[in-house]
Amino acid sequence: MEKDITNMQSNRDWELYFESIYVQYYSSLCVFAKSFVNDNDEAEEIVQGIILKLWEQKESLIEIISLKSYLYRAVRNTCLNFI
Repeated sequence: MEKDITNMQSNRDWELYFESIYVQYYSSLCVFAKSFVNDNDEAEEIVQGIILKLWEQKESLIEIISLKSYLYRAVRNTCLNFI
């Protein structure tokens, strides 16, 4: 589900886009994070932090070629910094 985000106009467009990111990736990113930190709560906090940071910098999403790869790399790097 790589969506063309070049025409996002309203905040509602962004909200729907991030809702779809959450639905598609949240659970699998939490499982991935837990494989590093071995703690469900910490894994969820890491993933939520990454999605929040992505929201705060949503205008830069246009530069990301593969959102899935970006998210997994961000989770991995954050987990490695945590441990």
